[in-house]
Amino acid sequence: MEEIQAGQEVGKDSSGQVNHKEKPPKSTSVRIFCRNEKGHILLVLERPHDVILPNRKVFTKSWGWSLPGGRLKRRADGRPKETPEHAIDRELRQEAKYRVGRKDRIETISDKEENHDIIFFEGRDAYPCKTTQEEPDIADEQWFDPKIIFGSAESPLHVELFSQKLGKSFPVYRRHVNWIQGVFKK
Repeated sequence: MEEIQAGQEVGKDSSGQVNHKEKPPKSTSVRIFCRNEKGHILLVLERPHDVILPNRKVFTKSWGWSLPGGRLKRRADGRPKETPEHAIDRELRQEAKYRVGRKDRIETISDKEENHDIIFFEGRDAYPCKTTQEEPDIADEQWFDPKIIFGSAESPLHVELFSQKLGKSFPVYRRHVNWIQGVFKK
C-alpha cells in the first residue's frame, strides 16, 4: 500500500492507477480595520490591476476602495516568508503610509474552494509614517465615517466614496462593504 504524504491529493487515472497530485500551498491574505480617534476607518483606493488567484486564474480588478492589506510574501516552495503580523505592518505602510500602535487579530475567514485564508486585524492609534516603497496599485488613502459605508436602503452593498485627491467618486469593493458591515454589527 502506498503512503500518502501531507499536502497530496489522491485520485485515480483512467486505468484505475492511483496518482498523487501536489495540492498547492494555502495562500493567506491580511486586511486591517484601522480606526482613528473619531472612529473613522482607513480605506485605500486601488487602481485597475491584474490579480493572480491561488488557483492561478487571473482577473483584472477595477477601481475601488478597500481595506489596506494583501497577500503574505512566499518562498519559492510556497511556504510563507513572513508572519501575518509582519505582512499587515508592511501592507499598511506601503499602501496607506501609516503604522498602528496596537493591532489585534479579530477574525480569520477560510475560503476552502480557493484554498485561501483572510486574516483580519483591528488597528488602533494609527500614525502617519514615511515609506521607502510605495504600492503602485494604490491611488489614494482616506479616513471615512463608517456610517457612510453602509450604503443606502435601496442598495446596501453599492457604496461610492469621494476621493479628495482625484476629485471623483469610486465604489467600495462589495466584499469590503460586507466585511466592514460585519465588524460594525458585532
